[in-house]
Amino acid sequence: MKLIVIGRGHNVHIKLNSQFVSDYHAELLFLDNGEILLTDKGSKNGTYLNERRLQPNKEVSIKRGDVIRLADQVLDWKSVPVFPIFDISKVRDVHGIGTNFRNKYQIQGDLVSRFHATLTKKNDKKWYIQDHSKNGTTINGKKIPSNQDIKLKRGDKILCAGIHVPNPYGERGLINYKKIVFVIFAILFFCLLLYAIIKLYDNFYRNSDEDIYVKYKNSVVLLFGSYYYNVSAGNLDLKKLNFPTDVVLEDDNLKIVDKSSGDNMKQFTGTGFFVSNDGKIVTNLHIIRPWLYSKDASKISDKYKMILSQHAEEHPILNAFVSQIKVEGVMSYIGMLPNGVYFSEDNLHQCRELIGHNDIEKDVAILQLETKKIPYDNYSIVNIDQAVDDDSEIKVGSHIYTIGFPFGLSLQDLKTSKGIRSIANEGSITQECSEYSFGFNAPAYSGASGSPIFNSKGRLIGVLNSGVTKTQGFNYGIKAIYIRELLNKVQSKK
Repeated sequence: MKLIVIGRGHNVHIKLNSQFVSDYHAELLFLDNGEILLTDKGSKNGTYLNERRLQPNKEVSIKRGDVIRLADQVLDWKSVPVFPIFDISKVRDVHGIGTNFRNKYQIQGDLVSRFHATLTKKNDKKWYIQDHSKNGTTINGKKIPSNQDIKLKRGDKILCAGIHVPNPYGERGLINYKKIVFVIFAILFFCLLLYAIIKLYDNFYRNSDEDIYVKYKNSVVLLFGSYYYNVSAGNLDLKKLNFPTDVVLEDDNLKIVDKSSGDNMKQFTGTGFFVSNDGKIVTNLHIIRPWLYSKDASKISDKYKMILSQHAEEHPILNAFVSQIKVEGVMSYIGMLPNGVYFSEDNLHQCRELIGHNDIEKDVAILQLETKKIPYDNYSIVNIDQAVDDDSEIKVGSHIYTIGFPFGLSLQDLKTSKGIRSIANEGSITQECSEYSFGFNAPAYSGASGSPIFNSKGRLIGVLNSGVTKTQGFNYGIKAIYIRELLNKVQSKK
């Protein structure tokens, strides 16, 4: 297997000189059977196969000659090496070596390449090794040349970037059964000892889901808000033309908003959680600026341009203002409701946007209570200083726990007037970290956006931000490091 990296950075195989191409834009993986896999590595401006944009970090099978566009650059296949396919009539066995799961020998190490080397058994019944890596392969301490078959001997010591690889011939010497039995018993004893230590560690340092809920249930709050769109056209007074300037789009029809009564405004719910004693609340950017993630503004703009163009048939001077139509989202109100409190206007506490990322991929933002003081005593704070900011600690299969308000206001029991109480869900990480997010399978529904995601130690690892609406088990969280970025910006402004 051979890996070709394409991008604008320095450590790539095919370099594209365009400001729209990411440093590490995409990968081409050449399998031993001749198949070619293309993967977009989370690039900003996308990778396209025959003008169809690929999903980030999802392998797609392609063939040489397909039209591959990386941002604004079309891949020149002449720049892509042609790797020979193994001749089955001449090769008996092939084993890959590297960190990638496709390898027969999957080894780990900071300097080990994903497809580091290849072991090949040919018809002469001899084993050969070929290095493809950046950090090299050694046999008996001597570095071998890259991309050349080197014959192996029984007993040769193989190291890939300093990591031992089993010799396919096996080790020299006779089998020492007494030593094998001793080693087996030693391993069993060590495993029992390790199990006991882990159990003790769990008892002292691991938090149960119940512990996490008790600790953080009163840090989580329900967010409720309303917004609309304001339309302008340069210095043209739209109201004099009897054009409404405050509107929303519903079923593809314009509806006029009454700012005094709130009639026709778009309403939403979400989740947030306290991160400071002065009322700072973390949530999603799409909660406090929902218009950034909607096509409504563009549709409203098109409708006004069409209406203004029609009026311009009688009043040509209006043509000059068609291109000046501007539609902006306006947050009319956003407030928070404490966990366990009945929903009403009196129980809501008004908030304001403090800061949000300019990049919509970093889907987190920070609100703050207008009073800068939490209005009750039994609250708790999620400590961002203890949040996980290393991707290596967000491993597939590890346990996670979320607390939030899925289903929003429908959680309230109107018959008994009980307050809205948060819902907790547990699950596991199911997808490795991308640049901004990771995947998990804990259930999540509309209204849960902004929920904190904790690991088994009760440390924050991210903020729930999206999922597949048609099914459960395919949800995503933004990494906690982007919360820390925002809080550092707020601190630097003081």
